[in-house]
Amino acid sequence: TGRGSDSNSFGILIWLVAIASAAISRLFTPNWSAIEWREEGFRNLHGLGYEPSLEKAIECFRHAAKKGDAESMYMLYIMFRDGRGCMTDINYAMQWCRKAADLGLALAKFENKYHNLSIVTQNIDNLHQLVHLLNHYFFYLDYLFYIALIQLLFYVFSYHCFL
Repeated sequence: TGRGSDSNSFGILIWLVAIASAAISRLFTPNWSAIEWREEGFRNLHGLGYEPSLEKAIECFRHAAKKGDAESMYMLYIMFRDGRGCMTDINYAMQWCRKAADLGLALAKFENKYHNLSIVTQNIDNLHQLVHLLNHYFFYLDYLFYIALIQLLFYVFSYHCFL
């Protein structure tokens, strides 16, 4: 066969292994209720019965959340907000928080309102910082103007004195 056939065969083999592992994991994924998935998520999170695994906890909470469990949605919010077992992603976290709030979870409703309030507060803080910087900038411009005016008067005065 031609050049590169070994690398093509290896690529095909990797592809087949990936498909087989996905099929096997679907076959062996338990058909648990949302509550069972949530409980398994907490066992993984806290290491109850085996080593703690934040990644497995996220996977379990996702299964429970897909089945409509508001507490698991809230746990996904916390984990993605804080970057526990995953990259921090506040937008993705807030999607889970809103879903949990829509299902009536009180903590999620509070967090959703608090998050919106913190955005407003952060914008107000940014506005205060901008005003503060502008005050310093204009003070500096006034200072430069007065220095330039004094220098101009000095030159005018010295020119007229020595004529």
